[in-house]
Amino acid sequence: MSLINQQAWLLALSLTLPATASRANCNTTTSNYLTPNISNSVSATTVDFCGHTFSNQGLVGIGSLGSNLKDDFGDSLGSFSSMALDLSHWHRSGNSYTGGILIGLPDRGYNNTSTNFYSDYAARLNRFSIRLQPDPGSGTATANSLTLQYLNSLKLKDNRDQDFTGLDPATGISTVMGVKVPLVSSVDKIAMDAEGLAVRQNGSFYVSDEYAANIYYFSPDHKSISLVTGAELDPTSHCIPAQNN
Repeated sequence: MSLINQQAWLLALSLTLPATASRANCNTTTSNYLTPNISNSVSATTVDFCGHTFSNQGLVGIGSLGSNLKDDFGDSLGSFSSMALDLSHWHRSGNSYTGGILIGLPDRGYNNTSTNFYSDYAARLNRFSIRLQPDPGSGTATANSLTLQYLNSLKLKDNRDQDFTGLDPATGISTVMGVKVPLVSSVDKIAMDAEGLAVRQNGSFYVSDEYAANIYYFSPDHKSISLVTGAELDPTSHCIPAQNN
C-alpha cells in the first residue's frame, strides 16, 4: 500500500492460484538455491513446482480510500500497520466478487517524534467491505476495480476492559496476566504500538505490539484474554537480534 499525492490510500491486489491439479512425487533431497527467483512482469506468469503449476494472475484490482475519511470515533483513517481478510461470505456474483471484509489495524495514532509528541490514541480495528471486479492477466487493472466501503471501528480492550493508548510509556511498567507490559501511569493505560494482525476463523485474533516484545490475544469481542512475550520486557531498550547467544 502507498500514499498517492497525500490524497488517497491506494490498495492493489494480486492473486496467485494453482492452475493445475496435477501431482507428482517431490524430490525430498535437500537443495540449495543461490539465485533469487525474480519476475518483473505485471502480467500473468506461471511456475512449476513439485508437480503443480502455479499461476500468478498479476495485478487484478486497484482501489482507494479518501485521506479525509474519519472513523466512528472521529479520528482519521490514516494508516494500515497490518490487515487481514474475512472471506467467510466471499462469493462470486456475475463477473465480480463480493461479501468480503478487509480488517485494518492502524498504527499508534498521530505522533511527532522530533517534538516528542504522542497521541492518547486507542488501539482499534477498522472494517471495510470489499468488492472486486478482477482484471486478471493483463497487468493493467483499472482504477476502482477494487471497491472499499468503510463499515465501522471497534476499540481493543485490555483485561480490565480499558482502552490501550499510543502514548509513549517511557520507563513505565506494569504486570498483566503474569507478563510485564508498558504502562502510561498518567492515564493508567497499557501502551500499544500495534503492528501485526492475525485473525482466526472463530473471530479471535492476535495483535503484535512494537512498544514491547509482546503479542496480545483477543476474543471476538475485542477483549484481551491472554498475552505472549518473547523475553523479559525492558521498555528503555530495543530488542536487538543476537547470533550464537
